Order: sequence, then C-alpha cells, then structure tokens
Amino acid sequence: MTNVGSRMYTGIVSGLLFFGLYRLVPSLFVCLLFSLACWMVLVEWPRVNAGGNWWLYGYPLLPLVLLITHVVSWRDTHWAYGVYPFVAAWLVDAAGYAVGMRWGKHLCWPSISPRKTWEGVAAGVGVLIVFHAALLIFQATTYSYWLMLSGAPLVAIAAMLGDFLVSWHKRQRGIKDTGALLPGHGGLLDRFDSVLAVIVVVKVVEVLWSIAI
Repeated sequence: MTNVGSRMYTGIVSGLLFFGLYRLVPSLFVCLLFSLACWMVLVEWPRVNAGGNWWLYGYPLLPLVLLITHVVSWRDTHWAYGVYPFVAAWLVDAAGYAVGMRWGKHLCWPSISPRKTWEGVAAGVGVLIVFHAALLIFQATTYSYWLMLSGAPLVAIAAMLGDFLVSWHKRQRGIKDTGALLPGHGGLLDRFDSVLAVIVVVKVVEVLWSIAI
C-alpha cells in the first residue's frame, strides 16, 4: 500500500471510531475531546510554539474551548452540526492531500508547506462546495442557500490557513510533526490545526447570522 493509501486508510478508520463514539456515547466523546485538547495545549503546542511567548497559547486554547462548547451545545439537538467543524476541515485536508499528491504541480507556499499545491487548494474548496450543496439538498441545515454556497470557500480557505499556521511554527522550530501519537499522521495538532481555524469561522458566522435574522 502506498503512503497516500496508508494515510487515507488510517484516517478513515480513525474517523469512523471518532465519530462513532460521538454518535453512540456523546458524554464519553466530550471527555475524550477534552483530554485531547489538554494534550495539544500542554504537550504539543509548547513543542511548536516558535515565539515561546505565553500569549501565543491563546491560539490553540480559545479555538479548543469554542470547539468543545460547540460539541456540547449541539450534541443533543442537532448532532450532525456538532461535528461539522471536524467533517469540513478533514474533507478539505483529505481532498487537498490526495489531489495534491496525485496531480499537484504548482506549489502555493513552498517555504512553509513544501507539499501544498494549488491543485490541492482547488480540490479542497471544490469538495466543500459539494458537501455544502449536499447538506442543502438533504435539508440538513437551516442556513440559506447563498450563505452555504458562498461560505464553503471561506471555510475551506480557513482550514488551509490553519494548516499553514501550524506548519509555519514547525518550520521555525525545525520539526516535521507536532508529535507522534497518530502513526503516519504525526501529532494531534497536525490533524486538528485546520479544525481549530474552521471552528472560529463557524462561530463568527453563527453570531453574524443571529444578528442578520
């Protein structure tokens, strides 16, 4: 099995276990998420924090708090929306990685992330537009058509910028991964970097939407 295939396989299996726990035992999922958040803030972030400044802890800490409160708030009333930040971010990651590795030729920021390509960026945006369209078709969202379709590129770009941010910190520290907890995937922060950016966008949209209506 190729490296891409192996990474995709382990990612799918881990995702099924992760989301299966959320659906079957929500309270245990929240406890797991809290434990993962503590690990990222206390163990992995100090390893990659390029500035070494205490205020930089606000980056992973605030989005993680938003993420946990989001899951808790929606797990009983609209469980699918509770996992939207994970699904959206990881769809963008997976599409960008797969397409970039197979067809990517034009690097978009080689000094920060040497394997990210514009083809992968396009794939990430495209797959999220399709995902949002599917949510509208199956009436799985209360947001308007224009917000869902125009917001898809915004969420996708936020996911990629979250990835770039952690990649920049890693380059400054001269390390490849934030940790080694996930075989073939690096550390937890390597997998949650895009999720942390997406949850910030989600919460901003929620506030603006509540004001608009």
